[in-house]
Amino acid sequence: MLLKVANRDQLSKKTAQAMKIARSLSGYVVTTQVNAPSRGVASSYLVLKVPAKRSQEALIRISELGKILSQEVSLEDVKATVTSEGNAIQALKREIASLEQTLNNQTLTAQARSQLQIQLANDRARLNSLRVQRTTDILRGRLATITLTLTTGDLPKPPTHPSRVHKAIDRAWNGLSSEISWAAMAIIVASPFLLAGVALLALLRIRRRREERRLLEK
Repeated sequence: MLLKVANRDQLSKKTAQAMKIARSLSGYVVTTQVNAPSRGVASSYLVLKVPAKRSQEALIRISELGKILSQEVSLEDVKATVTSEGNAIQALKREIASLEQTLNNQTLTAQARSQLQIQLANDRARLNSLRVQRTTDILRGRLATITLTLTTGDLPKPPTHPSRVHKAIDRAWNGLSSEISWAAMAIIVASPFLLAGVALLALLRIRRRREERRLLEK
């Protein structure tokens, strides 16, 4: 959730109030970061944990601390995950019990016993890992996470994307600009030769006029 507050004093006050709201709902504060430079926009960032059954109340109370600029709510079905982990734990327990019973057989070869012991050690490690993960998921399902940012600034405007028409015009203009550039470069390169040609034509014309005058005088 992103909230806008009036000024820096309000930022400090509302940050403290958000922390109090979480604690009043039997929750706690995970992270608090305040960024208040001497100039410009000041902001604070909080990560709060509250009981999942009271998360709606927490969101309502926190949203009243300022003007909502953006808000996003996502839900996760932890129950299905915990159930799946519980089934996997029970299956591992049965497999471990079967391996332990098999290892009690005195007729096993040394190689077979070694392989079973390795498998048993792996299964026990997986069982411990699953138990830890299941406990973590249960706690995660009981608590909701609220990420809150308080700011004295406004929500930045998203960059505007040019339409197809504008893109077509830009491409056409870029192509035309390129052609104009090449034409201008060609004129610049050829200009000395053009000037020389013009001068030569002028000399030939003057010479022809002189010859015409001589013929008339005769």
